[in-house]
Amino acid sequence: MKARVLIVDDEPVICRGLRLTVPWEEIGVEIIGEAYNGEQALAIVQKTPVDVILTDVRMPSMNGLELVEILHREDYRIKMIILSGYDEFTYAKKAIRFGVRDYLLKPVDVDELMEVIRRLVLEIKKESAGQAGLETAEGSDRKGVSPTPEHTERTEGKLYPRELEKRLLEYLFQHRHDDLRQTVDHLFAYFSQHHYSFEDAFQVCLEILMLVHRRFRETACLKDLAPQLSNPSNVQGSKSLTSLMHMFWGTLAKTSELLKRGSVGKNRWIIQRVKNYMLENYHIELKSRELAEMIHVTPNYFSSIFKQETGKSFNEYLNEIRIEKAKEMLITTTELVGTIALTVGYNDYKYFSNVFRKYCGVVPSEFRELSKV
Repeated sequence: MKARVLIVDDEPVICRGLRLTVPWEEIGVEIIGEAYNGEQALAIVQKTPVDVILTDVRMPSMNGLELVEILHREDYRIKMIILSGYDEFTYAKKAIRFGVRDYLLKPVDVDELMEVIRRLVLEIKKESAGQAGLETAEGSDRKGVSPTPEHTERTEGKLYPRELEKRLLEYLFQHRHDDLRQTVDHLFAYFSQHHYSFEDAFQVCLEILMLVHRRFRETACLKDLAPQLSNPSNVQGSKSLTSLMHMFWGTLAKTSELLKRGSVGKNRWIIQRVKNYMLENYHIELKSRELAEMIHVTPNYFSSIFKQETGKSFNEYLNEIRIEKAKEMLITTTELVGTIALTVGYNDYKYFSNVFRKYCGVVPSEFRELSKV
């Protein structure tokens, strides 16, 4: 039986991006629908079985935390994951109080989300088989189970570091060495303040290094570091947080340097995906911000690597694709110029004509006549 997942976000492009970029079938998940605010999600939940909800925080009508609170209050047996663009611990603390299982920051890392979902799918299977042992006889016929104090404490212990994990990966990806170091310091300060054992802190570091390894394994420059990333258990020789921090920072610093040298290859792979998408969808409205969201990078970073890889801005590249398609149609068909403009993605004929002149030196009708000579 597949886990039934509902995606809740007021931006359809986010819902579409999550559907397209995550291999749901591989991790035993069926997407049963999308909702664009908490009220729509609640209506779906009331008439359709749902195992997991991925929800944004800020939405119209009913926001994500209000949805979580209602489902918690009414004892629904649904595992909740918050997807938020807001890096605020107050959200996280409130989410924990209502039994949220994870709090992930946008742009969402696909590997990280898949790991969270895999874990929840296993829990759902165990619960279905009666192996979880989390319910008392008194509460066995409730629709949902509130987390025990022990579970809440464990969740709270791991929730905030997950936000720091997101920053670490972002700074590593963007080669922001000073920010990377500062975030490592914050992470280990958090370990100390919350009395993490060596084993618990090590587990967090291990998960981060494994995520780094999975995310960047396509990059040839990491071959020399792969053994260390894929087997970081060497650190267990000295069981102190200080030694763990030195090892962890050393590995990340070396990884950052190697990625900086080989980032062209990684960026090329990302932008190639975008270029393929643009070639297939040039005829519809495309915005750089939406494509950035679909591949889970920030808009500014997307613009930077797109220009770096293509030598052109996103809009320049899109216009070139559309104008080339228009030229083909002007030569090979008898369609009206206005129809061709609409077909290749321009709703404004005058704008299309101006762009065409910019790239070809003549307006579309002149180009068609010249091509007959």
